[in-house]
Amino acid sequence: MMAEDSESAASQQSLELDDQDTCGIDGDNEEENEHMQGSPGGDLGAKRKKKKQKRKKEKPSSGGAKSDSASDSQEIKNPGLPIQKLQDIQRAMELLSCQGPAKSIDEAAKHKYQFWDTQPVPKLNEVVTSHGPIEADKENIRQEPYSLPQGFMWDTLDLSNADVSTKTPGLRPMERRDIRQVTELLQKYLRRFQLAPSMGEEEVSHWFLPQDNIIDTYVVEGAGGVLTDFASFYTLPSTVMHHPLHRSLKAAYSFYNVHTQTPLLDLMNDALILAKLKGFDVFNALDLMENKVFLDKLKFGIGDGNLQYYLYNWKCPPMDPDKAEFEKVAADVKNLKKRPTDEELLHLYGLYKQAVVGDVNIDKPGMTDLKGKAKWDAWNSRKGMSKDDAMAAYITVASEMISKYGM
Repeated sequence: MMAEDSESAASQQSLELDDQDTCGIDGDNEEENEHMQGSPGGDLGAKRKKKKQKRKKEKPSSGGAKSDSASDSQEIKNPGLPIQKLQDIQRAMELLSCQGPAKSIDEAAKHKYQFWDTQPVPKLNEVVTSHGPIEADKENIRQEPYSLPQGFMWDTLDLSNADVSTKTPGLRPMERRDIRQVTELLQKYLRRFQLAPSMGEEEVSHWFLPQDNIIDTYVVEGAGGVLTDFASFYTLPSTVMHHPLHRSLKAAYSFYNVHTQTPLLDLMNDALILAKLKGFDVFNALDLMENKVFLDKLKFGIGDGNLQYYLYNWKCPPMDPDKAEFEKVAADVKNLKKRPTDEELLHLYGLYKQAVVGDVNIDKPGMTDLKGKAKWDAWNSRKGMSKDDAMAAYITVASEMISKYGM
């Protein structure tokens, strides 16, 4: 897939402690402040300190046993605090002690890895000279999963292809008798965009009728032989040079995909399955038309190039792809066959206002104006989001609604 560059932001975790926690866990700060400030009642302060020390000696241990580790001693430092609060404090201490990403293998070897340190894998910088199991006795495999550090979870991955099949009812390869209906679907769909090719039945026959190792098109046939959707991808193999085993790479490129009944996400998921069954090694797609609806959800990776289109003997004014698409989906979403939920509409409204206006610039309606208050809250929830980011998010959400509810 070729797409625009994108930035990734590392997630951060914060922990808020109440005033009592920030003032010291067991009240020692209070004693030090009193001592440092030179209180007039010096003797009284000393007596207080002795009494506190005496009370500490008399107080029974909550753990019943002494801990050897520093972390364990921190855990039982104040038995009066709830266990949840103690765990929160310990997690905060772990976060504060975390280092940034390693910049070299030597630096990485000094880090501690909560998950991988528990697994039978070679350590960083470990010299491995022979093949063999790390843990020899693996005849009896534990059935129940081991507990994982916080932030990790177990998942199951089925690596077999035995049950791989498409899910869309009525999906089949395109045939010559489908040319007229495919042409009608394509022409209606392309009218949604500012710039699109004009294709008649002759062009559709040439570009879409399946041919081995050239083009694959699959249509969805509904009741009465009516075609409701289609997906297509073309073949573009590449030669692999100087490799002892592989000689070529068979790549599929998404072509035109039209949906009126089947959600685009489901249609493209089936296209991936079909490409896999036909022996393709990779499936590529551009980030144009409505493709952003499925690219992330179907785990497409961002490419490192951009495709430039050159139109012979044709000129057109500059077009902002996102703005043009934004205006188009904003108009289309008003013509849905079924009304979205209130929550979906508020989500869309907040993104739209943020994309067009920016941060909320009107006063919050009164409590009696429930509808106005809900819309204001939806808009204000996007505060700080850039117009470009809000526009891109709106296009994605609106396209998903169009795919979900139909037009």
